[in-house]
Amino acid sequence: MCTRLYRPRGYEVIKDEAINVGIPVLEFSPALGYRVGAKLRDVDILQYHPTRAAWPETIRGELIPEKTRSLGGQLVNIKGELFIYELEPRDVVASAIIREYAEGRGVVTPIGAHAVWLDTPVIEEIREPGTIKRELPALYRMFKRQGIDITVDPILIYPTLHYQNGGLEIDPYGRALKPDGKPIPGLFVAGEVAGGVHGRNRLVGNSLADILVFGRRTGINTAKTVKSNNSKPKISLNHLKVYMKELAKAGVPKTRKAPILLPDYRGEKVLLRSIKLL
Repeated sequence: MCTRLYRPRGYEVIKDEAINVGIPVLEFSPALGYRVGAKLRDVDILQYHPTRAAWPETIRGELIPEKTRSLGGQLVNIKGELFIYELEPRDVVASAIIREYAEGRGVVTPIGAHAVWLDTPVIEEIREPGTIKRELPALYRMFKRQGIDITVDPILIYPTLHYQNGGLEIDPYGRALKPDGKPIPGLFVAGEVAGGVHGRNRLVGNSLADILVFGRRTGINTAKTVKSNNSKPKISLNHLKVYMKELAKAGVPKTRKAPILLPDYRGEKVLLRSIKLL
């Protein structure tokens, strides 16, 4: 699971984007590791998946699989113009979509969100009738429930925050490293919270290879460490006392609640129509 850690400059145009990733873990895990001396790397690099549903609002943020474009789906602007080769790397496609909207050739959804068109009907023309139902059944059903037949009508999409490429630096065994390159005893890291496995630009599908290789190594070495450790540390809640002191020192109200497990993606226009039940 993950969430945003830092936002790169120049992306104000996507300030209302829905987020397609889990919420609390990645933001706090690097911080936890950093607090015990682990080295952070590439935390400024966020990956945006090029296509998630921008409309209807009920499915906004749901991923549109890249297979949609590999089958022949085409990204077009409000004028119906093809503006990017669909099979470019994720960062290239996402940047092109954001740029197209920023320069006034995008589509504004009924709630004022950003979008461009993904021409799905062309898949049936390029391939054969029935391709979408056969190759993209879940996507077809998702939009069909919203009254949209993607074999007939194009869909509105926009990039979504998808993956944090950076995190805690690790060695080949999954051990978190200090700035001097030495491992921190007992601290193991795997998955999206680890930095450096993918460099600064992850290729599609590589997170699976990451967890199959480094996840396995980390799990094995964590188990070995636990089994070899005969000490029984005393469990307490003293860390909460330290945390409260740090809040007071930083001037942070103790009434603040975190993490926000379900951030609000609805936008001002939708909120104006909301009804408070409690």
